[in-house]
Amino acid sequence: MKAVEALDVPAVRPAGSDLDAYIASEGMGFGGGEAIRIELLIEADAARYLADIPLASDHPLTPARDGWMCLRATFPYTGQWRWWILGFGDKAGVKKTGAPS
Repeated sequence: MKAVEALDVPAVRPAGSDLDAYIASEGMGFGGGEAIRIELLIEADAARYLADIPLASDHPLTPARDGWMCLRATFPYTGQWRWWILGFGDKAGVKKTGAPS
């Protein structure tokens, strides 16, 4: 993006559009999967991304060990989430997964 221009025209939502329904139907690859409970160990520096962009509403980050944090969350697991978590490389590791409690 090189430039932005503000328009004086109000945005118009197309009739019948529902962003929440689109995401739940796996629009953008993040919704619709089977719910899982995950425990993730992540380096403290990388964990800053999770503080701003939560995986789920129940995702407390707690200190795990020197320089690492632990995230426990329940969310719909999809290939997009797997790709996103693996994108942290050796800065994150799944400690445990399972069915939601």
